[in-house]
Amino acid sequence: MKIELMLTTMALALLVMLLPFAGIVKGDIDPATVFIDAPNYVKTLGTLNVNVNISDVAGLYGWEFKLYFNNSILNYTAYTVAGHFLESSGYMTFPIDKSNNNYNATHGLVWIADALVGAPAGVDGNGTLVTITFNVTNYGTVNLTFEDLLPSMPDVNVKLGDKNANQIQNVAIGKTMVVDATPPEITNVVQDPPADNVQPTDYVNVNATVTDTGSSVKNVTLYYSTDNAMTWNPILMTLLSDDIYNATIPPNVYGTYVQYKIVAYDEAENMAVNDNAGAYYVYHVIPEFPTLVPLILIIAVATIAAVLVKSKKYK
Repeated sequence: MKIELMLTTMALALLVMLLPFAGIVKGDIDPATVFIDAPNYVKTLGTLNVNVNISDVAGLYGWEFKLYFNNSILNYTAYTVAGHFLESSGYMTFPIDKSNNNYNATHGLVWIADALVGAPAGVDGNGTLVTITFNVTNYGTVNLTFEDLLPSMPDVNVKLGDKNANQIQNVAIGKTMVVDATPPEITNVVQDPPADNVQPTDYVNVNATVTDTGSSVKNVTLYYSTDNAMTWNPILMTLLSDDIYNATIPPNVYGTYVQYKIVAYDEAENMAVNDNAGAYYVYHVIPEFPTLVPLILIIAVATIAAVLVKSKKYK
């Protein structure tokens, strides 16, 4: 008898999910939101977990969605609803998975449904409906796109139902991710004044061209050292225009030996370093007048003085 009751309950749950809902929730109620919680950028191939979350829902008893993805970059491998939103009610659920990695030549399909079994009421609030596991197999841009399962409602949406199989209005928001393992490129490092003419009062402007083909440049930092690379002082570089970044090294006292390098990150946290092939970019702070000039002046004055003394001696 208990087994028959359980099977009957499961069958009813399946009907809630797989058949059109009986009606639409009435009243002036804000729609729930279904959205994908996933990183904007991924830098490594392999396992990637993506959450499908829900917010501001009332009385949720069952759900169903179709989610398309680029199968040249992702492959669907598994899902879990254990411990997630519906199960927070304390009742078991009955999930169904009809996903297919080869929905067509370019896309796979994650098609999952889940419903409470025997619960007296649905669940309110916010949480994770399901965790989807993908295998990231390639680099590029991937779109996770919900199919509009309730076209009679405005916006893209999924199927949400209450205990009485009434539709729950909702908006479903997809996700775009970039899989990128290529670091930025740092080129054309130029400083002003030039390395052989930096004086103690000079601010040294350094420009560099930084580009990124995968995602985009996140930040660029110049590090300079005045103690033979024992410690490094960071200066965040600012974008001037056309991929050119700038930083200014403050003045240093006469005789200071300055070394610097440039480090860049892209949005996927790939790092690039330009340290002039390990030799660093360097300059030596010189006095405001080269030491040779005073020496020449001293010699010239001494010579003139000697000539004058000698001239007076013979008068």
